[in-house]
Amino acid sequence: MKNFITPTIIILSAWVLSACTQNKASEMQIDKNVVAVRLDSVKSEKVAKPVRTSGLVSSETESTLAFKTGGIIQRTYVKVGDRVKKDQLLASLNLTEIQAQVVQAKNGLEKATRDLERFKGLLADSAATLEQFQNITTVYENAKESYSIVSYNLTNSQIRAGFDGVVLKKWANEGEMISGGNPVFSLSARNQSTWVLKAGVADRDWARLNIGDKAVVHFDHLGDQVVEASVIRLAQGADPMNGTYQAELQLEVGKDQLLANGLVGSVVISPSKTHQVNLIPIESIIEGNGSQAFVYVPAKGNTVKKQPVSVAYFTEKDVAISSGLEHTAQVVSAGSAYLNEASTIMVVQ
Repeated sequence: MKNFITPTIIILSAWVLSACTQNKASEMQIDKNVVAVRLDSVKSEKVAKPVRTSGLVSSETESTLAFKTGGIIQRTYVKVGDRVKKDQLLASLNLTEIQAQVVQAKNGLEKATRDLERFKGLLADSAATLEQFQNITTVYENAKESYSIVSYNLTNSQIRAGFDGVVLKKWANEGEMISGGNPVFSLSARNQSTWVLKAGVADRDWARLNIGDKAVVHFDHLGDQVVEASVIRLAQGADPMNGTYQAELQLEVGKDQLLANGLVGSVVISPSKTHQVNLIPIESIIEGNGSQAFVYVPAKGNTVKKQPVSVAYFTEKDVAISSGLEHTAQVVSAGSAYLNEASTIMVVQ
């Protein structure tokens, strides 16, 4: 017996097959519009935008040493990097000229002393007038002061360390002619508790800082270690060269944390002044231009809405939003790249 397939059956089968194919395609299309996302809560907190800058390490106790008078440098006793003790002799001038000045002033004082004594007797015998005696007295006083000056200059023809420290820089060498007041050595205290970092901050950041604000400093040579610090001074005027305000921080250096003058440190200062912001994960931001950005927030019926926000600043993990999320409890933190406002979402953990 032969099996026959009627045209009606063929048409019915084709219709069923077509309907199944359309349903399958529809299901696939729905699946494509469903995006798996993760939601994170919007955290409202009082926080302070950190001040990020960099600066140079120096010692709070530093001095530039010079001879009071000019002359030829006879000898220098230290070099850059040497550690020195308080009152240690660092350099001396050739004393030939200044010693001659001392002798000359001493002779002048001795002569003025003899003349004064002689005129005292003449005045007592009425052989000299009071005016003559006063003039001789003036000559004597001037001679005494001249001798005092050159004696003081003789004493300061040597440079001695004012404190225990290390020689940072040597400006002149033996045999050089140097004028009084010109630097010869730069000296820094070697006490670890005196290390400070001086950094420039913008005016808007300077206005948010207070004495005592805490900070952390990163140095390349210390790797992941950080040095704790606190603000001890804030400049009351801008640097005319770059327009920034100097903030000086006291460094709390550990025993195994070696520092030196001139090291560059990256600083993060936490101001004590706080303000209210909304914190969301950095991954929530999908577009941005300056301080303006967008995030996706959940809406009715498993849909999303593209929400404009104003960014205050970034932290290591979060974004501080100054406006735009006042009445929003959650934002999309994962899956945002695949969303549009026609998408259907499926929330996953």
